[in-house]
Amino acid sequence: MSKCHIRFEFDRPNRTYIAGETVSGRALVTANQTVAMRGIKLAGLWRTHGKGNTDTGTYFESIGPPGELRAGEQHVLPFSFPTPSAPLTYRGTIVNFDHYVEVRVDVPWAFDPVERTEFILLPGPSVESPDEPLAGFAKSSTTCGLILGGTIGAVAVLVGLAFVMHWGLGLIPIGIGLAILFFTFRNRIAERRLGAIEYVVAPMSQPPGGEFGVRLAFVPRSNGRITAVLLTLRGQETAVSGSGTNKTTHRHVLHDAKIEAARELSFTAGKQVVIEAAFPCPETVAYSYASTENKVEWAIDVRFDIPRWPDWFASQSVRVVPLPSAVAGNAIDTAASDSVREIELIPAPLLSPESELPHAGAMPPVADPVPRASEPIAAPLPYTESYSLGSPAPTAPLAPRSLDLLPLRTLVDSLARGDLTESERSSRIAIDTARDFDIALTVDRVAYSYGIQDAPEYRSGRTVIGSIDGSNRTVAVQLPDAENDRVGDLRSGDRWQGSGRPLRWDTLYERLELRGRST
Repeated sequence: MSKCHIRFEFDRPNRTYIAGETVSGRALVTANQTVAMRGIKLAGLWRTHGKGNTDTGTYFESIGPPGELRAGEQHVLPFSFPTPSAPLTYRGTIVNFDHYVEVRVDVPWAFDPVERTEFILLPGPSVESPDEPLAGFAKSSTTCGLILGGTIGAVAVLVGLAFVMHWGLGLIPIGIGLAILFFTFRNRIAERRLGAIEYVVAPMSQPPGGEFGVRLAFVPRSNGRITAVLLTLRGQETAVSGSGTNKTTHRHVLHDAKIEAARELSFTAGKQVVIEAAFPCPETVAYSYASTENKVEWAIDVRFDIPRWPDWFASQSVRVVPLPSAVAGNAIDTAASDSVREIELIPAPLLSPESELPHAGAMPPVADPVPRASEPIAAPLPYTESYSLGSPAPTAPLAPRSLDLLPLRTLVDSLARGDLTESERSSRIAIDTARDFDIALTVDRVAYSYGIQDAPEYRSGRTVIGSIDGSNRTVAVQLPDAENDRVGDLRSGDRWQGSGRPLRWDTLYERLELRGRST
């Protein structure tokens, strides 16, 4: 029989908090017999449950003074501690992340009475940036992998040859060895025709509704064609159970979406080929997080479908991060006490009673439904040539001038024709790459455009996406990083104007991309 009864009361009836807020309340400890204790330990922690082994992480811990718990007396233990930015509460299929307040009475020479209760943690107003590069450069194979795979495959083939005369028993290891050798060296074989392939994803982190920019570039070693270049965005839960020889890895697919970045693409030896695409991030609460045995992972796979030749394959891990919530003025004091207060013998006024917990997939309340310019919604893609639009506009006020938007509307309308091929659009854009067009937009959103831009002044800049005044056509204008503060506060429905030069036609979103400056 337990020597203590422990229950919890929170300062909020729904026990729901956003990352960075302080969880406050109290634990009520009642002993059913008098016991000596070395202290009461209180902790804020997260734990996993599901098909995998249990992982846990403690982000707050303190201990009260030693003493005696007398039978029938109720002792009050207040608590207050800040919440971390990750992991957030997540209810998946085989992986779950939950947050708890735990109280443990340290009783010598006996089992410790322990009780924990759950609270919900949702995304906060700011998202912690991981220590990672802005762009990911994937390698198709490593030297170590080639050596290891080649060795295993060769050994399997040799073993099979040794037994092939004994009723064909050697055919099985020969087949396995040949398969290992094929998958180990297939990319190297493909690169004999395509040349080395540069595979870049930028940015590597995006919130739901954002876009991952993908760039593939190679210089072919011979003439040929590609049937298709396929991109796949994969999201999956991974849970490891058991250990040693009993270890089992469980996987559950959360998302598997494919797009064609190119189709029926011909290439010429020595002439660089650049393929660009934008992959939308799905609406999900399965944010990337990896503990020791339980993970929520995302990756973008690319496959070159080459006729009568081994395909080329590579994968790049990406991160799906929560969109910062617009909660403002609702957070309580985030200063945590540095230790558990001494046990009080006088009952304190009751706080809000326990109530049903909300669903973990619920989103935090949003104070402002208008999309914020800080939201990294899209990742505009690069262009392989750089140029200068001249020096920045002077800071002194300029006399207003009327904008001539007709040339831009005419260009976009001509490029939007459905009967044009990609090469015809590129030729049309090439005619005007040195021409400055007046631009006036009704803003849809402002996105990050860093990572793989060739012009240094644009690599950390922003991209304004919106519809041209007097038209239903949408364009995206990349701006230099010097204008980040200037356009950072733009919201949906605001007006932006400037000038720019055309870069390329985005076939995925059917819009023209330009590089320009504000006026």
